[in-house]
Amino acid sequence: MYEITTTADWGKPIKGPELGGEFPVQDVKSGQGGLLQVCMEGIGLLLANSKSFIELNRIKKCFTLKGEIFILEEFDAKSKQVIQHRFKSRLAETIPMTVHRIITVQVAKIEQQIRQQQETLRDAGSRLIRYAMLCYVCFRTSQQGMNYESINANKLDQNRVAHSVGLFKTELSDSYICMR
Repeated sequence: MYEITTTADWGKPIKGPELGGEFPVQDVKSGQGGLLQVCMEGIGLLLANSKSFIELNRIKKCFTLKGEIFILEEFDAKSKQVIQHRFKSRLAETIPMTVHRIITVQVAKIEQQIRQQQETLRDAGSRLIRYAMLCYVCFRTSQQGMNYESINANKLDQNRVAHSVGLFKTELSDSYICMR
């Protein structure tokens, strides 16, 4: 079972409430009793004569009816139908909150992964632009008959390089505007 861990001011970890949970339920359709287990990956159903697992991404909706019946709707990709499961439980109102907590944590994890990927792409794009600028400058300086020794020795050639960089930036921004 996954747990939330918080850190107090003095640095000792303190266990928070468990994210998932186990709930005694009775299937309304079959009358079978058992456990409904909410975990980070989805919902496990351990009933008297059967067991199944519903992945988190297949859960379409969950709610309570009259405070004592928990209703879970799952999307079956094979039949492209929504299947509704009904369970009677004295803890029916707690189950949707637990599922919501799990989904919220999973969404936060996905958002963090997306941010990290965006940062990686931004860094890679920045390196690519610097490399392209270097290639462009080398190309322009070779067209103007300059080499690295003359760039270092001659202030006039350094100004030509700066001019080439300015041209590159202008061409880059023009191509960016065309791409938009």
